[in-house]
Amino acid sequence: RNRNYSIVPIPCVGGYSVLWKQMQKLEPNFMLNPLLYWLDQSDICKHPFAKCDKRDLSMWKELTDSTGVEFDLIYAPRTWRAIAASIDKITDYGKLKLIYIHTGGVEGNSSQLERYG
Repeated sequence: RNRNYSIVPIPCVGGYSVLWKQMQKLEPNFMLNPLLYWLDQSDICKHPFAKCDKRDLSMWKELTDSTGVEFDLIYAPRTWRAIAASIDKITDYGKLKLIYIHTGGVEGNSSQLERYG
């Protein structure tokens, strides 16, 4: 890649087909954008909304413990699991820095944690 940065969209609800449709509404020619870099993480990204997944809880705890930042428990863990599975592809084997834009709220974390029991 011969550019300074890439945008890596990761769907958290509905998989890539839903994300593509949403992006196409915003920009009909979005697939021509050379900044977009798509991951093949459909197995991680396809997940029923707010369904408890021990892998998500484990990732959430790891994120919170290592950064001191409270992330949302629904979207962030799945996003970070997809990133972790493809980190070498995303960062060109460590040559690029990764910036994560945290857009989720944390208000539902307490009730979600209760569901994990």
